[in-house]
Amino acid sequence: MDRKVKGFTLIELLVILSIIAIVLSITIPQFTKWKKKYDVQYDIKNIYTLIQDARMKSFVEKKVCGLYWGTTSEFKKIYERCDTDYDGEINDSGGYVDITILNLKSKFKSSNSTYTYIKFSRGVVVNFDSIYLTDLNEEEVNNCVAVSVTRAKTGSWNGTDCN
Repeated sequence: MDRKVKGFTLIELLVILSIIAIVLSITIPQFTKWKKKYDVQYDIKNIYTLIQDARMKSFVEKKVCGLYWGTTSEFKKIYERCDTDYDGEINDSGGYVDITILNLKSKFKSSNSTYTYIKFSRGVVVNFDSIYLTDLNEEEVNNCVAVSVTRAKTGSWNGTDCN
């Protein structure tokens, strides 16, 4: 018997939908894991770039510049600031200008609870600090940025240091 209507039968449609469901159930968790890793790497590179930029601005403009992330222990926003009233501070009221505001995709934390900033005076770091990812369940290659007297580096957080 010839079918006059061309199209899919219900069985064919169900087989196709089940194949699509199986493929999606395999790919979505892999994509989510990749996206998390990509977001962390993106944030780390941007933080590192802001540190280098603040150091260079401080050296070239001969004033205090740095990164400020507020008063909370965990943060998702970093401000690149330069001192405008020449008192040597980037976190006082009104005595600074925000150069860049970086909205992070992941939550980060500072290793030094005393400071909520990293600042440079004429290109030399005033306070040493490390910034690291708060959610360390994922095995990330680079999940922290450390600033020392001589350089800034990215690395892997081991609980106390950025190696």
